[in-house]
This record gives sequence, structure tokens and C-alpha cells, in this order.
Amino acid sequence: MLEQTFRARDYDEALRKVKRVLGSDALILSTKHLGMGHGNPEESVELTVVAGVDALELKRNQPIATNHKKSQPLLARMVDQGVMESLAKRISRNTQHYKDTRNSWSTREALEQTLNADLQFSGPAGAERRVIAMVGPTGVGKTTTIAKLASHASLQQHRKVALVSIDNVRLGATEQLERYAQLIGVPMERAHNSESLGLALSKFHEEDLVLVDTAGRSPRDKRAMADTATCLHRAGESMDVHLCLPASASRRELQATIDHHAPLHPNQITVTKLDEAIQYGGLLNSPTLSDLPLAFFTTGQRVPEDIELATAARIASLLTGEELH
Repeated sequence: MLEQTFRARDYDEALRKVKRVLGSDALILSTKHLGMGHGNPEESVELTVVAGVDALELKRNQPIATNHKKSQPLLARMVDQGVMESLAKRISRNTQHYKDTRNSWSTREALEQTLNADLQFSGPAGAERRVIAMVGPTGVGKTTTIAKLASHASLQQHRKVALVSIDNVRLGATEQLERYAQLIGVPMERAHNSESLGLALSKFHEEDLVLVDTAGRSPRDKRAMADTATCLHRAGESMDVHLCLPASASRRELQATIDHHAPLHPNQITVTKLDEAIQYGGLLNSPTLSDLPLAFFTTGQRVPEDIELATAARIASLLTGEELH
């Protein structure tokens, strides 16, 4: 069996390398977090993978696939896709129930019905509150997601939109959002604390939708996370807080990110970078671990095209083999 290793700054970058070199059929054997002194400070994650015939052989020999490939093919596929095994078993069982009661339904149709019953979906941006704050780890795509939502709401729905940045950490982050604001033709303000954020929201009191960009924070920087929480919660206006999670993240990474952002009280999940994911298990693991509704999926870098409302139909299609377009 020919194993290959890929090293990168973070898990997402490593996955992109794997997908670029080996394609979507690669199988991840292990993830290793590199310590200090291994030789390259720009590399902190190492993935060991196999591809081609070796990957197919391993998948065939995995216990879950062997036990259920014929009797429960959906269960085997979901586990291959990285869905937590207990969750995959429950969804597979419920999907079979729908198929048994509706003989004409395909597996995809039955799975869609199961997911509609099991998961929560939040609907269009601004449906409940006019202010939406995007939070999440560095590099997850918060700023680009905001640009997509703003562009869609302003140019296609003809709603009055404004942007606010409270990201005073990333070099050039505010300038990037300003460029998006200019291209879309919407106003933007900078803020650095709850008072200035409150003033910005008051200034935009006539706008239909206000999108707030925030800085990604280190999991160890609890003080910075507390400052962001204070800024959002004391701004003087109720808002939806979307936790952005990458589609490619493992269960352990998802749980750590969810726990880390708990002080911000997120009430919705947006799953990003589906186009960079080798597996789609995160689409189910994210809302299950967080117990929050799914809002949006982002599927590429294009603004505003590569964003869509999260739906059970989309998840069911991807988990039953449809390619992401």
C-alpha cells in the first residue's frame, strides 16, 4: 500500500493539497499535528493518505463497510463520508423507515425526508433579525461569505444593505471588505468596540440587512474571544450570530471550534468551502454537535454565485453520490 503525506499550515490547506494531487477518492489514514522544531514553521499539520486502488481496497475492508455494504449501503457510504457512526446509524435507520412506507421513493428522496425531520434549517438571511454577525476561525471564509450575502441581497433582491467590520486583527481584512462594499455599492463602517458598533448599527437603522465581519481568534486567546462577545452582545441591537465551520473539518476539530465560540452565543451554522472538501460528513456533524440550525453552504470563491441556502435536498444529494457543481 502506497501511503503519501501532505504537510501544510492548517488542516484546510492540507486537504486542498490532497484534493489537488490525488482527487476526491483519496482516503485519509491519519492526521498529525506537528510540534515545534520539526524543521518548517510554516507546516503544522500532516495528513497521511492513500489513493486509487489502495484507497478503494481500504474502504472495502473497513468493518463498517464490510458489515453493511450490501444490507445497509447508505450507512456504509455515510461512514465513508465522515459522518459520525452513531449519527449515521440513526439516519440510515430512519431513512429505511421512509423507504419502507413509501415504496416508490429512492434512497435520496427518503434521506432528504429524514434530514428534514432530523435537522433544523434557518431560511433566508435576515428572515428573523436584520443584523447578522459572522464568526469563526481564521481562514474559514467569513469575509467572502459576507460579500456573497451582501451582493445577493443588494443586487438581486434590491434590499438596502450595509457592512460593518470589527476585525481589527487581520492585516488588510477591513480593506478587503471595503473593496467588496465599493464593488457592490453599499455603505460600510469600521468599529472596534460595542459602543462604536452600536453607533454604526444606529447609523444604518434604515437598512434592511446589516452584515458584521469579525476576526478569527486563536483557541487559546480567551481574552480576545471575550472581547468579541462583549462587542456583539452590548451593541444595543439583537442579531443573528452565524458560526462558520469548514465542511472538511473532523469531528474533533468541529467540537473544539464549537466549544471555543460558545461565549459568542451563535444561533446558526454556515458551512463553508464545500468545494475544498473530500468528505461531506461535516454537513451532518456540524448541526448535530452544535444543536443549531443550518443557514448557508458556500461552494466556491465566486461572488455572489457560490452560496446557497442550506437544504436537506442538497445534503442528501451529496451524501448519495452527486458531484458538487
